Amino acid sequence: MEFYFNDVVSSVQQSQKGLRAFFSSLYAINDREERSGDGLNKVTAYIRKLSGCNPLAQSLHQLLCRNEVGTRTQKVAIVEGLYNLFRELLPSLHKRRGDKIIEDSEVFENAPVCWAYLLSEAKKESSQHEVYVPIVLNSQPGERFCDPVRVPGLPDVFEREYVLQKIKDGERIPNCSVEILTETSMSRASDVERILLSLPPFIKTFPKWASSGLVTGQK
Repeated sequence: MEFYFNDVVSSVQQSQKGLRAFFSSLYAINDREERSGDGLNKVTAYIRKLSGCNPLAQSLHQLLCRNEVGTRTQKVAIVEGLYNLFRELLPSLHKRRGDKIIEDSEVFENAPVCWAYLLSEAKKESSQHEVYVPIVLNSQPGERFCDPVRVPGLPDVFEREYVLQKIKDGERIPNCSVEILTETSMSRASDVERILLSLPPFIKTFPKWASSGLVTGQK
């Protein structure tokens, strides 16, 4: 995870000690044997519930559960998202616990403590909604989608030009619920459009969280 040091820093300046603690914690969790089991899915689910931040949970899932190097936007989501979450967990001027106060610049120094808490509490969390569906970002010929659309009765995504050609030739798309396709039969695959805009061309598939709209955060 050395890539984090090169192009992403927290918007709230952290000490060198804090940065070392923050990234060391991510290294340690990334190396956990639970990656192939349900443990890290529970952690992701718990962080999603606590933070209410789906981009943070999505990015952590890819990093910790899939060991995938994220985009710069996803790295920012992790650094900024975890800063805000840790800040909420730690005592501050507005949230005293006895005499202990953690300054904003010291938040990452306490990353190991925060992670220990999250890992412990996450054991009681359900991971039933941590389901991801692979979204293919290339059309059938292997080219990246330019104008992705869907047709009735199918979850698949097609290139608009491909569907228009089918309409012109009077051909059916197998398993499509519409007998005679027209231009109005198509609907924009706006979810895929958003993914395409946020990811570089070399990424061919994306694990989309399938439970959007079913889960809400505490915040």
